[in-house]
Amino acid sequence: MSLADRDYMKKNYRHKTKNSSRFKGWNPHSSAYKGRKGNYINKSKNWFFDKKHPHSNLRLGDFLTNIGIITALCIILSIIYSCSDIFTVISVWLLGLIVIVGLSLMYFILKYSYKALINIRYGIRGLTNGAKLILVILLIVFSFQVYQVRDDVISPNLLLVDKYIDNSSIKEDVSSIIETWEESVVNITEEVYKESTPTYEELKECEKYIFDKTNERRRGNNLPNLVWDSNLANIARDHSLDMAQNNFFDHTNLRDEDPTARAIRQGYSVYKELGGGWYSEGIGENIGKMSTGNVRFSDDFSNPTYVSNDPESIATALMRSWMFSPGHRGNILDSGYDKIGIGVAYDGEDYISTQNFW
Repeated sequence: MSLADRDYMKKNYRHKTKNSSRFKGWNPHSSAYKGRKGNYINKSKNWFFDKKHPHSNLRLGDFLTNIGIITALCIILSIIYSCSDIFTVISVWLLGLIVIVGLSLMYFILKYSYKALINIRYGIRGLTNGAKLILVILLIVFSFQVYQVRDDVISPNLLLVDKYIDNSSIKEDVSSIIETWEESVVNITEEVYKESTPTYEELKECEKYIFDKTNERRRGNNLPNLVWDSNLANIARDHSLDMAQNNFFDHTNLRDEDPTARAIRQGYSVYKELGGGWYSEGIGENIGKMSTGNVRFSDDFSNPTYVSNDPESIATALMRSWMFSPGHRGNILDSGYDKIGIGVAYDGEDYISTQNFW
């Protein structure tokens, strides 16, 4: 996912004198908050063609690769199974080796099947609401048809099998296969999750890349570098982790605390003399959410850019999205700031980043 489409900047209470003030912020009653107008038909039409996750799509290349690998492994497994009698005649130890190879092939078949299913999940998430509704209806109709023919097709066949086959041995074999399959699925799930979940060191590395790239943008605009503030970083890191754990994305947390209130609660002094009779009492903040894979950016929305799952790529993508947002760009290039703290967290799907400025 890309970062939220908000251009919100939290920078409180700048005063020139004690009797005159200036407030710079986001008007919550601006046009960005106005809902769509129209009759019921237009609203239904808008809902039908709306995408809840417009940046999520099927990675066709990866999907076809996984299907190809699964097909090839199934063919190899089928060949090995068909030749099992020959291996038994040749040598018993060779048969044992073939069994190990067969189990290994089954493991990789399950692994790439899991990856293909995850890819399909992302593809379904990217569909319009109408397409999802049609898909659900088709699944219900198909399930109903299967249920209708169950008694005519499944039951007679099962009764016929009961007459000629020992059910007890089949149940034992099936139970053994199910247990093996469940263990394989658990192992595959844990392996894939470990591969995709960033470590604490990787998140810290991503923060450093964002810090370096922020100063790089400032130097390109003849502005001095920002100094890393570990206290600001803790405030930013806590907010990113809070958003990741509690499933929200906003400058105001679930306790109704804005960035300045959060900084004050953690003992950070938000008062700052700016010179010339000016002072500020607050902190600025940027937040961003970035997914990996094909991501569409506002500066080139028609051509998705691939974001790989590594700290530098995540940091580059976040900075790109911020710099093409006037509010976020204004915070990054604000000459009144001289300190920065950055915190990055991971919610299982997206990287959530917070920049705090003072």
